[in-house]
Amino acid sequence: MLRKPVALRPLPLHPLFTLLTLLFFLSAGPRAQILGPYADPAYHWQPTLAAAAKAAGKDGRIVIYSVLTTSLRDQAQWLALEADLWKRPELANLLSGVPLVALNSHAKANKKLGLPQFGFAVAAADGKSILAKIEFQGSSNVGILDRLRSALGKHAGTKATLSPQVPTTSIPELLRARIRERKLKARDYWQKLPAPRPTRNQVVVVNDARGFLDAISGWSRESIYPVLFADSRYLPKFLRQFQASKVWIKRTKRRASTQITEEHLLSTWAQCCGVEGVVTEELPGLEAWRKLPDRSPGVVVTSVSDPMCLAGLALAIGRRQGLIFMPPVAKPAQMIQFDAALALRKTLSDRLDAAQIEWDQLYDELDFVTLACAQPYRYQNRSYADKTPFALDDFLTRREDELRWAHTGRLYGDTTRAVYQAMCSLFLQPARSLLFSRYSKNSQPWKTYDTAGAKSFLAKHLAVEEYSHPKATRDQWQQLFAQENGRWGLVHVNSSGGARTWSTSKGKADYDDIFETLPCIVSYTHSGSAAAPYDADSIAGRWLERGAYIFFGSCSEPYLDAFVPIDIVYKRAISEGAPLASCFRWPAGLKRWRPWKLAYFGDPLRRLLPKRSPRLPAMPDGTKQFGPELGHAGRKNPFARGKAARPLETLLFPALAKDKPPSLRTLMTALKKLKPGKLDAKLASDWADLLALTLRHTALSDKVDKPVEAASKVKLHSRALSLALHDRALRLAYLAAKSKDSAQISSALELALKAQLGSRLAGTTGAVLATRLSAAIPNAKERKSLITRLRKQHPAKTSAALLKALR
Repeated sequence: MLRKPVALRPLPLHPLFTLLTLLFFLSAGPRAQILGPYADPAYHWQPTLAAAAKAAGKDGRIVIYSVLTTSLRDQAQWLALEADLWKRPELANLLSGVPLVALNSHAKANKKLGLPQFGFAVAAADGKSILAKIEFQGSSNVGILDRLRSALGKHAGTKATLSPQVPTTSIPELLRARIRERKLKARDYWQKLPAPRPTRNQVVVVNDARGFLDAISGWSRESIYPVLFADSRYLPKFLRQFQASKVWIKRTKRRASTQITEEHLLSTWAQCCGVEGVVTEELPGLEAWRKLPDRSPGVVVTSVSDPMCLAGLALAIGRRQGLIFMPPVAKPAQMIQFDAALALRKTLSDRLDAAQIEWDQLYDELDFVTLACAQPYRYQNRSYADKTPFALDDFLTRREDELRWAHTGRLYGDTTRAVYQAMCSLFLQPARSLLFSRYSKNSQPWKTYDTAGAKSFLAKHLAVEEYSHPKATRDQWQQLFAQENGRWGLVHVNSSGGARTWSTSKGKADYDDIFETLPCIVSYTHSGSAAAPYDADSIAGRWLERGAYIFFGSCSEPYLDAFVPIDIVYKRAISEGAPLASCFRWPAGLKRWRPWKLAYFGDPLRRLLPKRSPRLPAMPDGTKQFGPELGHAGRKNPFARGKAARPLETLLFPALAKDKPPSLRTLMTALKKLKPGKLDAKLASDWADLLALTLRHTALSDKVDKPVEAASKVKLHSRALSLALHDRALRLAYLAAKSKDSAQISSALELALKAQLGSRLAGTTGAVLATRLSAAIPNAKERKSLITRLRKQHPAKTSAALLKALR
C-alpha cells in the first residue's frame, strides 16, 4: 500500500451528504474497486472514493493514489515520481489505459499546481500529462462526482480496462502476497544473522587510544570483552550494569606519536576477525570482509580523524562488519542542501560498487550502515512547500527510486562517549521496560499507538511497567525516575511537542525532566524529539548525554503515521529477531516509507535478546596482559603517598562495579583523613570527582556531612559541588553540609548552570535546593548580587522560581 498525503485534511462535507451519495450510487454499475492507498475500509474518505470509482466508467474501476506534492517542485516531477511506483514489477500489470486519479489537499502544493485547496487531478496512465483538474464545489458530493465522472469518461471511455491479473478484492491481494513474502524472507534473513560472540566476565579500562587498540586486540572469534575509557561519568554506569567479576586497568607508556592511521584500524580489525594478513592494498577492508564466513550484513563508515573511529572499530569487530573510510563533509549539527546530500550518497555507493558488493536492495550482502564519523545529520529536501529538515541518515541508504537498501544508525559524542555507546550495545541487554503514553485509548488515530499491546507482549520477556493516559502525568514521571533512571533499560514515550518540550496527561515536561540514567534504549513517538540532538538542552541530546546508548525519534514534524506502533516494533525485534534499526521503519509501500524525517542514534544491528547468554570466565592471565586488577581500597589511607597515591579509577571503579557499601565506606574513611593541601593539582582534581561520585553512591546513608565539609578545604571543591547539583543524591549530600560560604555556593551554582542543568533548575528538588541556598546566604546584599550574576550570565537558564527562592 502507498502512503497517505503529507497533509491530509478531511473533506468539509456533512455526513448526510456522504450517506446520500452512497445511496445514490449503490444501485448502479458493478461493485467498485479502489486500488492504492485508499483501498483500506478503515480510511475515513473511503466511502466518498468508492462512490467516485462507481462514477468513473462502465467497469467501475479506477486507480486512486496519493501525491507527496510537498516534496516536489513542479507537475512533471510530481507525476513522474508517483507514476513510477506503479511501473515497478509487482504493479506492472495493474494498469491498461486506466486513468490515474490523484487526491490532493495540500493548500501550498495545490496553489503551485493551479488547483484550489481541495481538488482532484486526472492523469494519463503513463503519468506524463494532466488530463483534467477538478475543483471541489463547496460541500456538494454530487457536484464533485459529476465532474470527476465527466473528466474520466472523456479521457478513458469504454477502453479503460484492468489486467485480468488484478484481484477483485478491495485491497489487491497481489500486494498483500508480496508483503507476506517479504516478511517471511525477512524473518529467515534475521535468523541467519551471526549470534553474539561469547563474552568474558571482565572489563578492561584504558586511558588513551593506544591502550584501547592494545586491549581490543585481545578480541577473537572465540570471545570478546568490554573495553572502556576511564572517566567519571559513563564508565561507572556501565560497570554497575555489567557486574564484571574482574576489572583491569591498562596503562600505556608515553610514546612519541599517538596518531591513529587507517592501517592501525585495519590491522587490528583483521587480527580480531581472523583474517590477519589478508588486508592489503590489493585486498582492502571490504574485500577482506566478504571473505569472513560468519560476517554480518553491515559496514561501519568512519574516518581516522574522527574521535568516534575507535567506537566504530569496536562495532566492526564485535559485529563482524566491514570498514569504509570517508571524510566528513560538514559538522553534524549543520543542515546541508539536497545536492550535497546526493553527492554524499553517491560517494558511499561508489565505494560499495568499487568493492563489487551486492548492496542495492534489502536482504542481500549489505543491509546496515553505521556512521562512526561526524557527518551532517539533516538535509534540505527538494521542496517548494515542506521546508522542514529531513534526516540525512534515512536518505543515504536509498536508491534513486527511493527504495531502501539498508538501515542506518549513527554514533554520538567524543571518543569516551562513543565507545561507551558501542560497548553498551555489544554487551548489555535490558531487563526492565517502561511504557509512558499520553495518547488517548478511545479515539483515532491515537489508539493505534496504545501501549497496552506492547505491555502484554513484553511481559512475556521483561519486567514491564506501563503508564498510559490519564496517568501519564509529569508528576508521575518525576516520581518514577526520582531524579534518576536506575531501573529501566528500555523506555518508550508517546507524546507531542518539539525538540525541548513534550506533553504529558497533565503538565508539559521538557529536557530538564530527563535525568541521569543507566544504559538504556529510548524511543519517542513525538514530533521533533531529535530535532537538536547535538544540543544537550533538547530531548534527544539530554537522553544521549545522560546515558542512553540508543535513541529513536524525529528531526522535524513527521506526522503520526510515520511511526511504527511500539507493539509492532517490539514484536519484530523479539519474535522475529530483527535488528532494532529495521523494526522502527515501515517497509516499502506502507505509510511514509520514502526518505523521511526519522533518525536512529546507535548501533543499527543491535537486537533485543531477553535471554542473556552465559559468560565465559575472565582471562586467567589477564594481569599479565592488562595490568593489575582493580581491587578494593585497603585499610591504609590510599592518599598517604601524596603524588604516588593511587589514581581515581583504582579506588572508585571496583567499588562501583559491584556497588558494595563496604568498599564505599572505605573510600569515605580515606576522604575524612585527606589533607588536600599536600596533594598535587592532578590528584586534587581526581579527588574532587571522587568525592562527588562517592557521595552519589552513599546517598542512602545520612553520614555525608564530614566528607562534604572536608570539601570546603579544597579550592577545587566547587567543581565537585557543581557535579553534585546534577544528581538528586548529591544534592541531598550538599544540603546536608549546610555550608555558609556564600562565595562557594554561588560559584557552584554558576558552574551547574554552565553544565546545562537547564531552564527549570528550580523544578521539584531544584526548588528545594534554591530555598536551602537562600537560607545559606543570610546576607540580603549577597543574595541580590548572586541573582544579578545569574540573570546576566545565564538569562536563558535562570528560572523565575529560582530567583524567587533566592529572594
